[in-house]
Amino acid sequence: MKKSIRIFLSIITTIIISGIVWFFIRTQFYYVAKEDTLATIMNNKNLNITEDEQTITIEPVRWIPEYTFIFYPWAKVDTHAYIPKLWTLSLDHTLKIIISKPPLHLQIFAINAAENISWKNIIIGWHSLGWSMACEYVKTHPNTVSWMILMGAYCDGDISSQSWVKTLIIAASNDLVL
Repeated sequence: MKKSIRIFLSIITTIIISGIVWFFIRTQFYYVAKEDTLATIMNNKNLNITEDEQTITIEPVRWIPEYTFIFYPWAKVDTHAYIPKLWTLSLDHTLKIIISKPPLHLQIFAINAAENISWKNIIIGWHSLGWSMACEYVKTHPNTVSWMILMGAYCDGDISSQSWVKTLIIAASNDLVL
């Protein structure tokens, strides 16, 4: 009996360890931005691009942004891959853009990414699997979000009670990040 218990525990331990190893290996492969494109944008003198452990912030240099666009990325996409898609919004539409940088490139580990951002005109957006965290923020912070932008995404619950939120839905057939 002891031998069969030991064998069973060894098998379970092996499965658990294999699952953990597989998870961490799997999270190391993700979509990244093209370096030359990213370098050109990062050197744009009309933008102030800053980065810390939790976010990348893009702001126009010449004027004060009227709105803050908080963006939740898709799972397994490097946060920098969104800079080439979002930077023109900052210049063309006077937006401060804050891109969440989730641990292991999985937004589920950064559920409260928008929590510490104080701004009166918030636009919240997400791409694909970032939807759950951003939609939850909209539901739990009434009257703080002006707009929702869903890029290949949807809310998992009923948000019809948030009638103050204007919504834009963007869908694509060959989505390779956006």
